[in-house]
Amino acid sequence: MIHRHMFHNDRLLPIEQVRLSPGQAGLLNGWGLFTTVRIVEGEAFAYERHWKRLQKDAHTLHLPMPFDADKVRAQL
Repeated sequence: MIHRHMFHNDRLLPIEQVRLSPGQAGLLNGWGLFTTVRIVEGEAFAYERHWKRLQKDAHTLHLPMPFDADKVRAQL
């Protein structure tokens, strides 16, 4: 299944608006962290647990996590 939205460059965008450059280091080297969030009646389900897991995974992969949990949640 293709997801309808993607958090890309600090914004939640419809998937049709997301453009990745083939020269991006993350694509060339396989760097990145992917996750999904279940939305139930307009709210992110278990968001705090999800965010903590995302932070832990980013730390394990030595990836920076420059996003603010509240700002991301507000865009969902």
